[in-house]
Amino acid sequence: MELHGVDFDAVTYVCLLTACSHAGMIDRGRDFFSSMADDRKISQAVEHYACVVDLLARAGWLTQADELIRVIPFEVDVETYMALLGACRMQNDFCLGCRIVRRVLQLNPCHLGAYSLLHNMLTNFAS
Repeated sequence: MELHGVDFDAVTYVCLLTACSHAGMIDRGRDFFSSMADDRKISQAVEHYACVVDLLARAGWLTQADELIRVIPFEVDVETYMALLGACRMQNDFCLGCRIVRRVLQLNPCHLGAYSLLHNMLTNFAS
């Protein structure tokens, strides 16, 4: 992108981090996240942190994703928690999943997606 004169901005980094997440490129995604502030002097926003949480969670690094959520310097939104919750279901991490469901329901007691994933986790846990 740089070779073609495209300037990196905050939106570009959301796209890059999302692509790394979906491609399983954990190290590359973490490098992009670090380079935002260090090299480009672009402020990391909640959307960028959410992408890194998704990156870690999709890779099965649930503990690291949860630890990152705890240090995000912004109010964490439901979507960020839901990215981790979905990974908890996929990785069969019932304990962390229940903690994340509690956090989601504190923010939005009517979030149907959280109830649905909790149901799926309970079904998997019971079988």
